[in-house]
Amino acid sequence: PWPAYYLPFNPYGAQGGGRQPGTETTQFEFTNEELQALNDCWQKLAKKRLKAKKFKYEEVTKDYTWRSVENNAGVMGSTIHEPKDATRLPLTVTIFPTSIQSGRPHGTLSKHVARQVVLHEYIHTMQAERARRADPSWKDFKPYELYDNEVEAWNLSRSWYKQLYGVWAPLAGLTDYEINFTKTDTEFIDNKNDYVDYETKEANGTLTEEERVKMDKLEEWFRGNLPSFDGRGGNYKTTDKLEC
Repeated sequence: PWPAYYLPFNPYGAQGGGRQPGTETTQFEFTNEELQALNDCWQKLAKKRLKAKKFKYEEVTKDYTWRSVENNAGVMGSTIHEPKDATRLPLTVTIFPTSIQSGRPHGTLSKHVARQVVLHEYIHTMQAERARRADPSWKDFKPYELYDNEVEAWNLSRSWYKQLYGVWAPLAGLTDYEINFTKTDTEFIDNKNDYVDYETKEANGTLTEEERVKMDKLEEWFRGNLPSFDGRGGNYKTTDKLEC
């Protein structure tokens, strides 16, 4: 899911007190048909503009269902692969336009943010494609793998946006601290080590009920400590005209 959480929405922009660039006075609507058209358009551009190896673009062969859902889920987008939890729809990418509008950074337009969110979620499907290639039995990412997946999807979606559309992306980049979090934060490292220990016990059939509860709490911690965003990216302008 991405972003994990965001700033409260200010309808008057960063300054407050009046109409500012990026102000929206109507509800942002983004239908399934519009989502499909956007995916068709940018993926056609990608075959020409994202060919360079540094962009890491590849076509996804697994058939994900893309949908736009009108509710404020607290996240702008969500990609589900093949989870153990049977209540979650497998191979599904969901875009949440209401959350995009309420959570967009000050001074940005929902239609532009939505385009970056779509790129970001596609990158998550691409990450799964790589994982399946490495291990045909692969189903889903480990909770401690999610953070680095977010960092890659965040950085690539920004560079893809610039390369595809020729303008700066609306969402701000991550800080060096956020980018290196999984390698430098002692709490993350300790929690990952504990989780891996529990995984080993689970595989061996020696995991106790008490340890399973601890394992579930660690998963909640990993999912609750994903990167957040602040501000807007680079020289982004609300007047940008995008090809898609």
